[in-house]
Amino acid sequence: MFWVGFDVLSRLEEFQREKLRLLDILEYYWVSLPELMLTVLPVGLLLALLYALTSLARNQELTAMRAAGLSIWRLGTPYFIIGIFLSGGLYWMNDIAIPDAAERAMRIRRKHIASTNETGWVQRLYFSNPVAQRFWNIGAFHLITGEMQVPNFREPLPPDAYRKIKALSGRWSDGAWWLVDTEEFIYRHHEDQNPATRGVMEVDTTELVSPLSDIIRWGGTETVITNQLWRTNLTQALQSGQTWRIGAICLTNGEVRDLEVRLPLRRGSQRVVGAFSGVWTNDQWLFRTARELIYRSANDSNPMFVPTSGPHPELWLPRLTESPELIRSELKISGLSLSRAMRRPQLNIREILNYRTLHPTIRPELKSLLDTQFHARLAAPWTCFVVVLIAIPFGVPSGRRNIFYGVAGSIGIAFGYFVLQRLGYALSQNGQLPGWLGAWLPNVVFGGLGAFLIFRIR
Repeated sequence: MFWVGFDVLSRLEEFQREKLRLLDILEYYWVSLPELMLTVLPVGLLLALLYALTSLARNQELTAMRAAGLSIWRLGTPYFIIGIFLSGGLYWMNDIAIPDAAERAMRIRRKHIASTNETGWVQRLYFSNPVAQRFWNIGAFHLITGEMQVPNFREPLPPDAYRKIKALSGRWSDGAWWLVDTEEFIYRHHEDQNPATRGVMEVDTTELVSPLSDIIRWGGTETVITNQLWRTNLTQALQSGQTWRIGAICLTNGEVRDLEVRLPLRRGSQRVVGAFSGVWTNDQWLFRTARELIYRSANDSNPMFVPTSGPHPELWLPRLTESPELIRSELKISGLSLSRAMRRPQLNIREILNYRTLHPTIRPELKSLLDTQFHARLAAPWTCFVVVLIAIPFGVPSGRRNIFYGVAGSIGIAFGYFVLQRLGYALSQNGQLPGWLGAWLPNVVFGGLGAFLIFRIR
C-alpha cells in the first residue's frame, strides 16, 4: 500500500491530464499488479525474512536449532523453497498468465484521451516480414481485436513477378486471415504497368455456372469405351462470357477429362482454369490436377501461372504467418521508450521472440536493447531467490538486536540492489555490457555475496 500510495502521488498530475476517474485509477493499479509485483514482492519477502530471522535470533531459537546439529543450509531450506516458489509465480504471472498487463494498463490511461471510435486503432501501419518477403500496408489496425481495415500486402512470385492483394477489411480467425471484398493483382515484373486482376466473385469455383445437366446437352461426339458412354469434343460459349472446352465427359458417372474454362477478367485479360479431370459434387465442380493461368490480353503468349486456386467470397489465407500478435510485437518494440526500458523490463519474452522471428538481422543498438529486455525478463523473477540468499546471513547471526534491525537492513539492501539493477540495464542497453550480463548483474553480485556470507557463518 505504501508503494502504490507513493506511485499515486507521483502520477497524480498525469492522471488529471488523462481525465481518469477514481474507478479508472483503481482499475489501472489492479491491472498493473503483476508488473508491480516484480518490485514489491522481493522487497516484501526481504522485509519478512529479516524480521522473522531477527526475531528468532533474539530469542536464541536459531542457536538452539544449530546446537541440535542442523546446518545453516538445512535451516534455510524452507526459505529457499519459498524463494523458488515465488520466483516461479512471478515468471508465470508476468510472461504466461498476463503477458500484456503493461499494455492493458496503458490503454486504461488513454481511453479518455482518444474518442470512442479511435480507441485501440493504429492508423496507417506499414509492416514487413523480411523472412517471407511480404510487405503490408494497413489502413488501420485494432490493437485489441486484431481487426484490419483496408489491408493490402505484396509478396514475390517466381521468378521476377509479384502478387498484390487488396481488401476492404480483414480479421484473424482459426489461426488464419480472412479478407473481405478482395481483389488480386498479378504483376509480371516490377515495371509492369498493366497487371492482370481478379476479384472475389471471379475466383470462387461456384462461378463456374454450368452444372453437369447443362453440359450433357451440349452435344459432341458419342463414343463407347469399355462399356461406358463418353461424349468427346465439347465446346460451348456461355452468356456469362465463359468459354468451356471439354475433351471428354462420361455420361455414366459424370466425370470430365481434359477440361479448360476461360473466364474474362478486367482490362481485357482473362483467366484460364485447366484440369486433367473433374467431377460434379455438392452442386459445384471439383477439379483434379488443376492449374490456373492469367492472360493479360488475347494476344498474350506468355501467361502468368497462378499457384493458388483462388479465394472464396471471404479470402482465407492460412499461409500468411503475420498474426495479430506478431503485428502487436512490432508496434510495441518500434514505439518502445528507452527511458522506461532503463527502469524495468517493458517487453515480455513472447514479444521479443516474435520480433526476432520477423527480423533475423537487427541493428546493433536495437539488438542490445532486446537482449537486455529478454534476459531481464528471465532474471527479474529470480530476485526472490536472491533475497533469501541475502536475508539468511544478515538475519541468522545471534545477538539481542532490535526487531527493527530487519526493517533497516531490508531498506538498505533493496536500495543497493535496485541501484545496481538500473546501472546494469543502462550499461547493457547502451551496448557497453552484454545484454545477459547487464540483466543478471544484480542477481549474480548479491546472490554470490549472500552465498559467500552463508559459508562464513559459524
